Amino acid sequence: MRGSRLGPVHLSTMRLALDKWADRLDNSNAIKDKASSIYRKAHEHGLVRGRSANAMLVTSLYVASRLRGESRTLRHFARATGIPRRDLARCYRSLVMRLGLRMPLQDLAGCVLKLARQVKISLSTTRVATRIVNEAAKKKRSLISGRNPMSIAAAALYLACLLRREKKTQREIAKAAEVTEVTVRSTIPLTLMP
Repeated sequence: MRGSRLGPVHLSTMRLALDKWADRLDNSNAIKDKASSIYRKAHEHGLVRGRSANAMLVTSLYVASRLRGESRTLRHFARATGIPRRDLARCYRSLVMRLGLRMPLQDLAGCVLKLARQVKISLSTTRVATRIVNEAAKKKRSLISGRNPMSIAAAALYLACLLRREKKTQREIAKAAEVTEVTVRSTIPLTLMP
């Protein structure tokens, strides 16, 4: 198959571009190396052709950081690089599906803590919300995988506020999570279902 191997010119330009994006995103060398490996596999499988090389490189960095346990969102990568989130999401789906990657769930408890700090929710309510997301992650992994972790955290926090009678509105929590109120409402059943 012609052109399926990374030539020395493409390899060096890819590495330079990867270094540029990794520096902008403040990624470690371990993440850069993993992203380089993911990008090479994507190139070998023909996933780069027809897509922006920069979008595929940034997505490779995102996948590598997720595999290393970091909890930055795709939206964060899109904002930091100026590449539309939609393009990164397309590249992400193709990488995960075609390369058969098993992506870990993002740290939902970390999302709850981050959101609780932003909205100024008490520690006891935050603990209840953390229990809710941990139970949801154990029992309903297939239902919550692929969903925005901040929407799950927002739903859990809202439920915890209701249970603890802490007065926070859906609007406040949704705004801090950068999701809509409808998303919070529609995610609540996922956190409650047995």
